[in-house]
Amino acid sequence: MERAVLASLRFLPAEDTLRVAEGDGEASLVAVGDMALSGEVEESYRRRGARAMAGGLFEILTSADLRVGNLETQFTAGNFPAGDERGIIKASPDMAQLLSEWRFDAVTVANNHALDYGEQGLKDSLKTLDARGIGHCGGGDSAGAARAPARMRVKGLTVGMLGYCDDYRAAGGDEQLATTRDEAILEDIGRLRAQVDLVILQIHWGYEFALYPFLSHRERARRFAEAGADLVLCHHAHVPMGLERWKGKLIAYGLGNLLFYRSNYLGQHPWSRRSFVLQVSFGKSGVHKARLIPCGITDECTIDALGDPARREVLGAVKALSGRLGDDEFLAAIEWDRTIREGLQMVENLALGANDGSDAAWALQLRTPRHRELLRDLKGAEISRPIGDLLESAAGAGGLNGAGLGEAARKAIARLRTEADLPHGDLPGRTPYT
Repeated sequence: MERAVLASLRFLPAEDTLRVAEGDGEASLVAVGDMALSGEVEESYRRRGARAMAGGLFEILTSADLRVGNLETQFTAGNFPAGDERGIIKASPDMAQLLSEWRFDAVTVANNHALDYGEQGLKDSLKTLDARGIGHCGGGDSAGAARAPARMRVKGLTVGMLGYCDDYRAAGGDEQLATTRDEAILEDIGRLRAQVDLVILQIHWGYEFALYPFLSHRERARRFAEAGADLVLCHHAHVPMGLERWKGKLIAYGLGNLLFYRSNYLGQHPWSRRSFVLQVSFGKSGVHKARLIPCGITDECTIDALGDPARREVLGAVKALSGRLGDDEFLAAIEWDRTIREGLQMVENLALGANDGSDAAWALQLRTPRHRELLRDLKGAEISRPIGDLLESAAGAGGLNGAGLGEAARKAIARLRTEADLPHGDLPGRTPYT
């Protein structure tokens, strides 16, 4: 049903340009979403080279004045952190050459895969980027370095980019990442605002396959824009979301995937291989306009600009998605729905982990900003408070073996699993379009 709804949006007007301010600006940048350059992507690059891998997007990438994106790959020859081999992403250090040939100026490394290979893996990756002259933000050898901006200069304009994430492999080393603590983000924006002409804010947050942001995330993104971020770029959902102009600034709530290796997990959503490149015109007064260039990942793990009707589908979807960003009730319902689902999923993870010894790792994960927000929201509603209390106890006790599954939690789980007010039915792990 979701695939059919998305396909039907080709019949909406195909608008590809969003004007934020008058004029065309003095310079241009291209912003892209998630890039995971491992597995079949690495094989494809070695067979085809950078130009062929980008197809019709190559000229778009290389003709812009600046290029920025989210790098979800660790360039390291290191091994897994001992005893924890859950979902990990790495590539050979020489894969950074692909970014060089696509002329990327800077990337954010603040995302949930930043510590897949521990502190050393991140250090290796940052060293590789430095050696190729690719700027980075969101990670470093200290908390201060992680919060430092990537700086760029073009056509007499200065640009600063900050990066933050709300989740990561919580096994030590998190002081190397900039996380989504609002007071720190606002402080960093204010400091950078006084030093550059354009402030770019990259945020890796939320949950996969969500076509709309949480209401709370929308409010926070707007607050960051009001504080001085000219361009707020969000990612992690692996699918495109809407855009909005907010008080003279531009917010992109989800840039989707630019290039990602094949996986059954990503195959859960029909649009994990479709998104758009954001082509932005800017000047000393900020963003002037943005053009959406619909793009897709091919079966050969290359990328290309989409032709019709796929192009019209993406543009129609972004128009429809953008149109509901002002619907507080709808976004709040989605947030509550996902909060319940994620809370129940975490209880299940801990319960299964209590049998195989992995519950300690899950309990550690509950300390990341994303999960602290989850616990806060669960504890904030009477119906879900026992679940929030249980998870909070498990986090402190190092797993369910220490915390125990009390009777109140059992009753709450049973009630929530049959909650009639969950708006999106039995589609776990997903916020559907309709």
